[in-house]
Order: sequence, then C-alpha cells, then structure tokens
Amino acid sequence: MSVHVLQLIGAIVAALGTGVWASATWARWRGSQRILADEPSSDAAAMARASIRQHLHAVLLWLVVFVVAVVRGLTASATDMTGTWVAMVALIPPAWITVIQARRGSEDGRLFLTRLRLDQRAQEVIAQESEVTAKWTDRLVPAFMEEVDDLEFGRASHAGAGLVTGDFLDVVPLGHGRCALVIGDATGHGVDASISAFQSKYVLRSYLRRFRDPAQVLDELNEHLGASSGPEDLLSVLVAIVDTEQGTLRYASAGHCTNLALVERELVILRSTGPLLMLDRNAHYASREVAFGTEDLLLLYTDGLVEARNSSNTQFGTERIGQHLRREATSAAEVLAKSLLDSAVDHASGQLNHDLTVLAVRRK
Repeated sequence: MSVHVLQLIGAIVAALGTGVWASATWARWRGSQRILADEPSSDAAAMARASIRQHLHAVLLWLVVFVVAVVRGLTASATDMTGTWVAMVALIPPAWITVIQARRGSEDGRLFLTRLRLDQRAQEVIAQESEVTAKWTDRLVPAFMEEVDDLEFGRASHAGAGLVTGDFLDVVPLGHGRCALVIGDATGHGVDASISAFQSKYVLRSYLRRFRDPAQVLDELNEHLGASSGPEDLLSVLVAIVDTEQGTLRYASAGHCTNLALVERELVILRSTGPLLMLDRNAHYASREVAFGTEDLLLLYTDGLVEARNSSNTQFGTERIGQHLRREATSAAEVLAKSLLDSAVDHASGQLNHDLTVLAVRRK
C-alpha cells in the first residue's frame, strides 16, 4: 500500500471524526435552543452549554487532525512509509473513541434531551405550584379589600417558612353603617392549618350575617368546629364590628394576641375575651365595646408580628407596635400597614419564619 493511499485513508478518517462530532454538537445545540432561550440562567441551560462546549472541543481536535493529515499528504515524501504508519497508528485511539461515540451518540442525545425536558417540566411544575399557592393565599389574605363607606383599609402580609399561610383576614360589610373585620391564625403549620383557616373564614361570614354580636359569632363558630384532636388544630380569631352610625367598635377575641386601636390619640388594648377556638367546645366569649370616631385607627395583626425576633432573641413586641401606631397616626392605612411590616422585617434582619398579617383600618 503506497504512502499516498495511507495518507488519504488518514484524511478520510479525520474527516469522518470531524463530521461525527460536528453532527453530535449540532444535535445538542438544536435540542437546547428552547431552554437556552426561555431560561438562560437555569441549571439545565448551564448543563446544555457545558455539553455543547465539550463537543466543540472534540470537533476542533478532529479538525486539527484532518488539517495535519491533508498537509502531510501534500508535503510528505512518497518513500516515507515509517512516518506514515506512525501517523496511522496514532489515529487508531481517537478513531476508536469516535466509533464508540457514534454508537452511543444517539442514546446519549436522547438521554440529554430527556434530562433537559425533565428539568424544564420541573421548573414549570414549580411555577404552577407557586401560582396555585399565590391564589390560595389571596383567598385567605386578599390583596385588595372591599370598599366600605367611611372606612379606609390597608393590609400587609408576609409568608412564613411553610408552603401556605395559616393566617386569614376578612372585611364583611353588614349594611346600615356596620362592617365586620376579622383576623385569625391557625396554630398549626402547612396545608392542614391553611385549610382550617379557609373553612373558618367562610363559616364566619355566614354567622356574621346571622348574629349581631361578635361574642355570639365566636360561640357559634366554636361549637361548629368542635373539639380539636390536638394543639396543632387550635385557632385564634378576633372579630370586630365597626358601627359608623353609632361611632362604636365592638369586638370579641378567641385567644388572639393583643391588638390595638388608637382612639382620640390614645392607645386602646384589645385583649382576648375567651380561649382559643376548639380548645373547649363549651367555652363562651365576651364582647367589649369602645368608642370609634372620625380619624380613629384600628390595627389588627397576627402573632407573627409580635413574635418577630432579632439576633438577641428579643421580640418585636406590642410596645414597639404601639409606638409605631402613634408615630404613623396620620399616615394612610396602607402606608401604616406596610411600614409596620417593614419595621418588623428590619428588626428580625429579614429572618421572619412565621406568617405575619396586618390590617389597618381608619375611620374617615
């Protein structure tokens, strides 16, 4: 076999190697286009780019081998059999790797694309779960309050470490200048607590339209819910009814944390008037009434606000909440609620692990 024939074979092998790797690179690039375009910063996109770069390195290597083979074929002596055979032997390992790659390339490509599709699907599922969670949370803690004559509302909330919130709030116009305001907190965490909060919120709506007094509403709700099966099932709720015609605020609280009102620039403490719901099925609740005139403020919140802790394990506390309420007494209700949440976040250096909900109500 002549030198030129061997050199031609070497050039053909190098060309085939270049072609195999170029084809594999092209397939990887085409298969990755969607995820590279839609999610350029994702892990799947990074994996795709790394794989493409690896294949490009192989293409460049074989291309160099092909160029060397061609140049040698054009310049080598016709009698240089030794050098030619050495070059041919040197081509055997990469040629063998290329043959294996050709056999495995199809399967590897399918696996690669499957991994990309699975990653993309996982991202879609996470996005869908986030959307569902957001919609569920909006049912419990709506982003927008129903407009009510003579009352201005502001709300703020923070989701804790759980997937879904156990806090809820509601504004229920009752007619004739009366409006019910509800805030509650399921003591457990996760989905069960969130379902309990959801059920209680909508049962409360029914009772609020049937009974005028907040204490009776809580009596009926407590009896309806029955005894709990454990401490994780308990529920704290505060029900307040503002009567703008009478200028009063009447409330009852089932084990809810201390909330506040600012009446004629003086702080009024709204303490619990009975035990947590479902702690005792035979429990009864009491109502309290205070004046509530023009420009007075009601501040309802869950215990996540009170219990926000800093690095020294010091709670945000009711005292700080009262100071903030006095300081922002002339602010819009929305500004008051959001600034209070911001203060709690700053106090805890952003490490709020519990659900936190705030509803500010101003009498206009």
